[in-house]
Amino acid sequence: MTRFPRSCPICKRIQSCLFVVLIASLFTGCAAPVAPSDERIPISADRYDDAFNIAIATLRDHRFIVDRKDYRFGHISTQPRSSSAAFELWQGEHVTFNDAASSTLNDQQRIVSVLLERSGNDYQLRVEVTLERLQNPTRILTGSTDGHAITNNLQAIPAEQKREGVNGPHWRKVGRDGHMERALLQAIKGRMESIASAEP
Repeated sequence: MTRFPRSCPICKRIQSCLFVVLIASLFTGCAAPVAPSDERIPISADRYDDAFNIAIATLRDHRFIVDRKDYRFGHISTQPRSSSAAFELWQGEHVTFNDAASSTLNDQQRIVSVLLERSGNDYQLRVEVTLERLQNPTRILTGSTDGHAITNNLQAIPAEQKREGVNGPHWRKVGRDGHMERALLQAIKGRMESIASAEP
C-alpha cells in the first residue's frame, strides 16, 4: 500500500478539500431542512393490490431491501440503507449540498416506510423516510485544521451520556428526508398511472 508523507502535495490537497466541505456544511447546516412530505396518493379499494406491489417494486428499484410486508395492515418497511458520500454522484441520492456534505462527514442511513391507510371505503398511500446518524460518544472534534488531528478518541463514555443510557455507538434519528419521500411517492404514482392508462 502506498503511503504519502504528511508534507506531500496530494495529502495537503485532500486535507484542504475535506476542510472546505466541513466548513461549508457548518454554514449550510443552519439552513432550514426540507420539510417532511405530507403528500398522499388516493388509492381506490380495487387498486389496493396494485399499489402494494408497485410500492415494493419501487423500493427495490431504489436499492432498498424490503424488510416488512404487512399486507393486512398496509405497511411496508425497509432495512436501513447507508447514505452515499458526496463523490458517489452515480447514486443520485443527494439534492442539496447540505445533504451531500452531511452524508460525507457522517455515517448515515435511511429507512423507508410506505403506508396504505384507510380513508372511508378507499385508501391513501404515503411515504416516510427516516434519517438516522451513527453517534459515537467517545469520538470528538478537536477544532484542529490538521487532517491528522481533526478528531480524537476519549478513553471512556462521558458520565452525562452514561446517565442517559448511552453505552456505546448507536443510531439516532435526526429527522426525515423530504426530498426522498417526494421522489418515491412520485415514482409510485407514475407506475400506478401507467398501469391505469394501459388498461382498455
